[in-house]
Amino acid sequence: MSKSKHGYTTERTTTAVNLRTGPGTKYASRGILAKRTGFQNWCQTKNYDWAYGKVTSGQNRGKWGWVSTDYLVWVLG
Repeated sequence: MSKSKHGYTTERTTTAVNLRTGPGTKYASRGILAKRTGFQNWCQTKNYDWAYGKVTSGQNRGKWGWVSTDYLVWVLG
């Protein structure tokens, strides 16, 4: 996945998904992101399974955490 000139990609969740404190389901949830929640992906795990970034919309806006990349899609633009 390419990065923008800002160092992150803009993405959205494809379904409701947990925002986690670390890259895996063993880490605590910081909240649930609703379907189509905006997410700035700043980096990913080595195997690209988890993305770390900032929530940009919805009730968890402004929080940072980890999201499984299985539930993110890249937003063009």
